[in-house]
Amino acid sequence: MKTRSHSGITRMPVRLGICLVTMMSVLCAWDATAMANWKASIEEASRLSGSGEYKAAERVLLEALGAARRMAGQDSLAAITWNNLGSVYQDLGQYEKAGQSYRTALRLWERLVGPEDPALAPVLNNLGTLYLVTNRLNDAEEHFERSLAIRRKSSRPDSPHVGITLQNLAQIHHARGEYEKAERTYLEALELWRRTPEHDPAMLGVVLNNIALIYSKRGMRLQAMSAFEESIRVFEVSLGPRHPVLIKPYLHLARQRTAAGQTEEAERLLDSARSLAESFLPEAHPLAAAVLAEYSELLRRTKSAAQAKELERRVEASFQDHSRENFLNMTIDISELERRDRDF
Repeated sequence: MKTRSHSGITRMPVRLGICLVTMMSVLCAWDATAMANWKASIEEASRLSGSGEYKAAERVLLEALGAARRMAGQDSLAAITWNNLGSVYQDLGQYEKAGQSYRTALRLWERLVGPEDPALAPVLNNLGTLYLVTNRLNDAEEHFERSLAIRRKSSRPDSPHVGITLQNLAQIHHARGEYEKAERTYLEALELWRRTPEHDPAMLGVVLNNIALIYSKRGMRLQAMSAFEESIRVFEVSLGPRHPVLIKPYLHLARQRTAAGQTEEAERLLDSARSLAESFLPEAHPLAAAVLAEYSELLRRTKSAAQAKELERRVEASFQDHSRENFLNMTIDISELERRDRDF
């Protein structure tokens, strides 16, 4: 599930669903037909939200919540449903409802299994993502840290869930401008994903892009370019050369090449970014405008100041409600790996 947030350098980190199989140890026996219907509703809501049909997913989940309440021993099912409802509300931008839903799920799980059970980790992570996107960084950090502590106790050290939570924590430090701390946390996540590429090779590309931004901020241009290049290679191999997640590392590396005077390579990268933006983003999308803005800067340096100025006028409106610098320094959110033909 995704959130289309266009503010700040930190995009919404990944949220986690509740795995039904791992929850079965705490669920009681119910009427088989009612249970099957509830499970089918949860799966249908997941399909709808994955297609961007969030209002339809909300309706299905509210029906599933009613069904859970009608079954004996319904608290476990209700907790799962509340968690998934929170994620849908977050996608809809209804943050107050999302918070209420997540907190209800958390209270139910704490009452059922205690404060340190693995069942709590996904909900804690999800609350953390909500607090991060609403700029409650201290609350976000508290929930990510608690989720990470539970994951470290209950999972293998190379669990992908540990890597996801580390990535989320690193984004908090990144957002605060705590670049050394962000770098250490990204590096820990990077080491994990290098050890276990079979989990999801593209995860490596996410962390590489984000740590490259840290290197850039710290004036480490060679390290930044190397990490951006590796991020691009990973994405192109794992997702294909036409995935929209490539727009950001193409843009970031082009900026580095332009600053280094490597204008031909910068132009090639910007052409690739521009082609993807035109295919996947609306013309007024701020990320598409960021690509054009960087292209205008390249024109100003190498070809035609007049042509650059004309291009600059075309993109200015897209930045009226957003900081240009934010869009030229965006991290990649893990959830973007799933996006194909839909808008960011």
